[in-house]
Amino acid sequence: MSFPAFSSPSSVARRRSQAIFESIESRTFLSVTPSFVEVPISAAAKTADSALNNYKTYDLKVTVGTGDDWSSGDLKATLSSGNFYTPSSSNSNSSQSALWSFKANIEFDTFVTSPNFASPTILGGFNPSGGTSTFNSNTINVSWGDLRSSGAGTFTIARLTISNGAVGSMTGKVGSTHVVNGTSFSNSLPPGGGSTGGGTAKITGTVWKDSDGDAVKDSTEVGISNVQVYLDRNNNGVLDATGEQSVRTNTSGFYTIPNLAAGTYKVRQNVPTGYKQTFPAGGFGNNATVTSGGTASGKNFGDKPSTTTGTASISGNVFHDFDRDGTKDSGDSNLSAWTVYIDSNNNGVLDSGEKTTTTDSSGNYKFSSLASGTYKVRQKLGSGYVQTTPANGFGWSVSLTSGQIATGKNFGADN
Repeated sequence: MSFPAFSSPSSVARRRSQAIFESIESRTFLSVTPSFVEVPISAAAKTADSALNNYKTYDLKVTVGTGDDWSSGDLKATLSSGNFYTPSSSNSNSSQSALWSFKANIEFDTFVTSPNFASPTILGGFNPSGGTSTFNSNTINVSWGDLRSSGAGTFTIARLTISNGAVGSMTGKVGSTHVVNGTSFSNSLPPGGGSTGGGTAKITGTVWKDSDGDAVKDSTEVGISNVQVYLDRNNNGVLDATGEQSVRTNTSGFYTIPNLAAGTYKVRQNVPTGYKQTFPAGGFGNNATVTSGGTASGKNFGDKPSTTTGTASISGNVFHDFDRDGTKDSGDSNLSAWTVYIDSNNNGVLDSGEKTTTTDSSGNYKFSSLASGTYKVRQKLGSGYVQTTPANGFGWSVSLTSGQIATGKNFGADN
């Protein structure tokens, strides 16, 4: 990657004029130094999205020497287990700092930035892959630029929010007006060596959708993403707030619990909404014994979708909330042909096999023939829209008894 290509015409002219007067000796003392700093996730952000209780945030910072100017960067970060925090309703490759005051969790999205959390210029993917930039649950691949004079100092240029126990790596480069070939960096993910298990062993497995409920993973059955798997150290069947390590499955349903000391562990999952565990039988966990540096693999979980046939129903309205007050006023219009879905695994994304419906010309929707149980209902936002109700991008959690009719589960959105 050639960093001068990222510079604006004014910075190119400035660099040419400096080349006339600046000695080679002075250029050798100018530097751009990357570093990684953990950033505490605020209580407000965790209240806005409780999933953030299971994440940590790290900033990629760059320190620029006197007389220099950070101008561009490359970053390729991949996770072999766990996931980046990319809230589906408003994920972006920039900071979206204007949203932080009323959607506190967005401050801890995964993004790249110009100084003071301004929007950078996205140049594409990191070479040699090139192409478009990538921001998803397990891969960040981006080249971006500042393209303005920020001067000396230390600046945040990227923010990575990573699930507890995630494992991965990153490589990249930052460049400046004077360090024209860039300064390369590489690091483990999370920066500094990973989760605090106290050893070098690991436990791996897959959570899969056991469609036929036979407790055997058939060739046509797929993994379930974003399922929380944890070490139940006190064997009480609950993920406790302290002392118990947890990870989430990747897009293939695979998980890794790393950095473990030798010993025997009880591994459990938090069964996703709308599913019933079929393997191990009886809702039991997996026993895993590891030696120092060893791997206990195949600690799998099978989950069968719960029946959705019954006599209960959920209904509501989707409307254009022009004043963003969360209430359908006389001036607000209906949004027809919008998708509403039951988020069976509660991951905030419409996955294959999840029950959907579409709003009619009056913005109304209805799910019929539902069995008793608890359902998470969400809308699929149109391009450029933000959700105004329920607040903070949440969905509706609806608990039904047999034959119950739940109404008024409305969604507001505005662009």
